[in-house]
Amino acid sequence: MISADATGSTDRMRLADCRGLAVTAANAEAVENFDNAVRAFLRHGRDSIDHLNAALGHDPEMAMAHAAKGLWTVLLGRRQVLPVAHQALKDARSSLAERGGTAREQAFVRALERAVVDDFDGAVVVLEASLADQPHDALGLKLGHQLRFMTGDAPGMHQSTARHLAHWSPEMPDYGFMLGCHAFGLEETGAVEEAEKAGRAAVELEPEDAWGFHAVAHVLEVTGRPREGVAWLAQNTPALKRSNNFAYHVFWHRALFHLTMGEIGTVLSLYDQSVRADKTDDFRDVANAVSLLWRLQALGVDVGDRWRELAELAETHIGDHAYGFADGHYLMALVGAGRQDVAARFVRSAAEANTVAVSGAAGHQPWVWRSIGCNLAEAILAFGQGDDAGVIKALVGVRDRIHLLGGSHVQRDVFEILILEAAMRGGNNTLAASLMADRCRRRGDDAFTYRWGAPEDLTTEPLLVAGAGI
Repeated sequence: MISADATGSTDRMRLADCRGLAVTAANAEAVENFDNAVRAFLRHGRDSIDHLNAALGHDPEMAMAHAAKGLWTVLLGRRQVLPVAHQALKDARSSLAERGGTAREQAFVRALERAVVDDFDGAVVVLEASLADQPHDALGLKLGHQLRFMTGDAPGMHQSTARHLAHWSPEMPDYGFMLGCHAFGLEETGAVEEAEKAGRAAVELEPEDAWGFHAVAHVLEVTGRPREGVAWLAQNTPALKRSNNFAYHVFWHRALFHLTMGEIGTVLSLYDQSVRADKTDDFRDVANAVSLLWRLQALGVDVGDRWRELAELAETHIGDHAYGFADGHYLMALVGAGRQDVAARFVRSAAEANTVAVSGAAGHQPWVWRSIGCNLAEAILAFGQGDDAGVIKALVGVRDRIHLLGGSHVQRDVFEILILEAAMRGGNNTLAASLMADRCRRRGDDAFTYRWGAPEDLTTEPLLVAGAGI
C-alpha cells in the first residue's frame, strides 16, 4: 500500500511489503513479487529467482530486488558469476541515486558492496546494524545467517537469531523460518536438545522450512540416531517438494544415516538417484558427492567410476578459487580419481590466486587460505601420494581452524576422516586413538566409530583401514 505521508515522487514510490517493511518500488505488483521471492528464498525454493525476475519485470529499477540478486549471486561461491553481482550492485546504486531509498535499502546495497569484494564479515556487520532497527527483516536475518554459515561463524549464527527472535512471535509471517535458522545455530554451537526442539517446532509452523527440517537431521546425525534420522527425512517431505538443489543435500544426510547402519547398497542408490542425479556444478552439490564417496572409500567400499565425473568437473575450477570450502572438495575429487598431476596443478593455481588477492584488496578467502586452506591442500595431496606422515604434519596441528572454511560440523567431518584415515593407514595408533576419543566425545556413534572401533581398541595392534565387514 502507498504510505500515508506520500507527498513527493519518492514518497509515492514508498510501499509496504507483506511484512510491514517499507520498500521503494514503482508499483504494488513489483512488491508482491518481491515478497514471493523472499519467501521462496527463506524456504530454499527453486522459484526464488523467478519471483525476483518478475519483480524486476514490473519495476526494472527496484533497488531491493537488485541488492537481493547480487547477494544471492555471491552466495553461489563462484568467481565466474561475480560480474552478475557487480552489475546488480551498479543497478542498485543507480536506483538509490535516482529515487532515494530507505535506510534498510541503503544497508542492503552497502552489504552487497562488502560482499562482492570478499568481505562477508563486513556485509554481516552492515546487515546486523540494519536489523537492530528492524528486527523483523526476515531477508536480512536469513542473509546474515547464510553469510556466517559460509565463513564458519557458528556462534554468530546462534547469537544473531537469539537476539532478534526476542522481537518475534509465532503469529508473525516467516517466524517458522527464523526459528529454523535458530535451530541450526543451536546445533552448530552444541545445544542439540534445544536445537531439536526448535527445529521440530519450525517445521510444524512452516512445513516447507527445508533449513529447519535439515537442522533436525543434523541433530540426529551428531547424536547417533540413524534410524530416527531416516524416518524423519522420509516422513517430512513437504520441505523438499518445492526446494531447489538443497534437496540433494538433504538426501546426502539420509545417505549418511544409511551408511552408519551399514546399508551400502542403499547409500550407493541414493548417490546415483538423488545426491548426484543431476550433474550440477554447484559447489554444495559437488561437496555432497565428494564427501560421500570419500567416506565410502575410507570404509573399503568400491565406488566404481563415480569419481571420474567429479574430477572432470573439479578440473574446470582451476583458476576459480572463490571459496576455500569448495576448493577442498574439488581437490578431494581429483585425488579420489587418482588425478594427482591435476591435483598438484589445482593447488598451485589456488596458491597463486590467493597470493594475487593478498597483493591487491584484502579479502576473506586469502586469509582463510593462509590460516587453513594451504594446510588442507597439502594434506590432501600428501594423502594421494600415500604420504600419511605428510597428511598428519600438515593438518593435525591446525584442526581447531577447520571451521574457518565454512560449512557445518557434519560437512567438515570429512576432513577429520582424512586425518583419521592417514593415522590408521600409517599405523600411528596413538594419534588414531586420540582422534577417535575426541570424535566419540563430540558426536554419537557413526559408521567410523562402529567400524574403526572404540579408542581403547586402537592402542595396541597395528592398524589397517577398516571395512572388511561392510
